Amino acid sequence: MTRLFCFPRIKIVTREELKQHQRERREKCLRAIVDSTEKKKLIVAGAGTGKTYTFSKLIEKRKGGNNLAMTFIRKLVADMDVALHGNAEVRTFHAFCKKTLHGKHGAFELVSFLPDVVLKDAALLNENLANFARKFQMLDEKSREIEFYLQRSVYYSALGFDDAVYRLLREIQKSPEILPEFDQIVIDEFQDFNPLEVAFIQELAKKGDILIVGDDDQAVYNDRSASPTHLRKLYASGEFKNFDLPFCSRCTEVVVDATNALVKRASSSGYLKDRIPKKYECFLDEKEADSKRYPKIVIANVTTGKNIAKYIDREIAKIDPADVAESHIEGKEYPTVLVVGKRHYLKETEKQLRERHPQIRYTPSSGVAYGIADAFRYLIPNDKSNLGWRILAELFLDEDEQRKIVKGSLSGKPIVELLSSQFVERQMRAAAR
Repeated sequence: MTRLFCFPRIKIVTREELKQHQRERREKCLRAIVDSTEKKKLIVAGAGTGKTYTFSKLIEKRKGGNNLAMTFIRKLVADMDVALHGNAEVRTFHAFCKKTLHGKHGAFELVSFLPDVVLKDAALLNENLANFARKFQMLDEKSREIEFYLQRSVYYSALGFDDAVYRLLREIQKSPEILPEFDQIVIDEFQDFNPLEVAFIQELAKKGDILIVGDDDQAVYNDRSASPTHLRKLYASGEFKNFDLPFCSRCTEVVVDATNALVKRASSSGYLKDRIPKKYECFLDEKEADSKRYPKIVIANVTTGKNIAKYIDREIAKIDPADVAESHIEGKEYPTVLVVGKRHYLKETEKQLRERHPQIRYTPSSGVAYGIADAFRYLIPNDKSNLGWRILAELFLDEDEQRKIVKGSLSGKPIVELLSSQFVERQMRAAAR
């Protein structure tokens, strides 16, 4: 009796061969994106996979043209501007809307705390209103909140972040010529967009070739009505050509492997059913040395804030001096160590660590949205600023007086004319100091 044995074909490659194969595959992925003639492109890729570098190569082909790059995070604007070598206008979403509205209507204030002021106005008028930002973000146009907010916004000659986008969106839908034509548009962090911003991007996409980038695994802003659902729908729509960037140049092998293991375990347990599948590999050419220096993830269990501080201090002592020096490079400074946690733990941890690390910075969030400095910032260039006087009224007058002032302002009368002359004179003397 003759037996046949079939053995699987196994190819053994060296580390250098693997790195060369990765280089070739990464270049192939990049060229597929940059050389594509598709007008609508979508990249869904993990952290550290070279999205900004891809932006730069794509826009380089349109050098000298009218190009626009938008990112959701303000702190990334400067880095992206440098990376794109001045070949594109780089803006945050809200800064672009402000600039465009300025061009059409003239200057106005973009005030982050305006929703708080309007909310207090509503309370003083016994209007049962709430969640102004969410009403705009979800395009809930039948709500009383949007109507009331827009009226107060005009009175204060100020816009908040969400209503600035809303106003421009509605103007563009009526008059598309407000937006110029672009040669290339690139949009970052699409997983953190809400329905209002998604609607705006739909209008912007009519004005030129567009590349949208996102990662549904990095969706962290659900508190502003954002959802990775919009990215997933775009990915499945067939409207955009989908591309990959699978190689991570930011994380070590152990971090990438742990991420993939976590995703695999969660998926097999019935979670992540709507997740967009994506490859994620450590790019050894750039991370092999770091991977060897940091080959494992350490898990520790501690019981008190004091013990947490001791553990963190021991780990700090193990950091390679070269890594510490790199974090201090002028112009690229970043925290050598980042400690994240709940406030009651962080407060005690900071107290313990400061004894050995006096340079530590602990900045808990403040519950105060605005104050005297904000009021004078508006009043010094314009002593009739309704917003400036409204802030001072809230800070120094009782609730009944505030209510009279807000009710009186509904007719359009300036707040300064609703205040006593003594109050106005006293505040203006303070502003002049």
